[in-house]
Amino acid sequence: PAIPFLIKNLQTRNAYERGVTLYALLLASQNENVTELTEGETIDTGLEFDENVQDEHIERVMDWWDKHKDSF
Repeated sequence: PAIPFLIKNLQTRNAYERGVTLYALLLASQNENVTELTEGETIDTGLEFDENVQDEHIERVMDWWDKHKDSF
């Protein structure tokens, strides 16, 4: 249930908060209940505070979300 909230929280302007949110999404996507919904596909991101790198991570997260959001 946290994933939709975390996805929305990626819109924050605070780079630290966005970095922690990316990491939380990584962990949440590895949960057994989530991997059952996504056929084992997890979010490929990490704990990243550099705003330029965050954009790349957010793009990958949003690709994953677009693919699986109907499961949530």
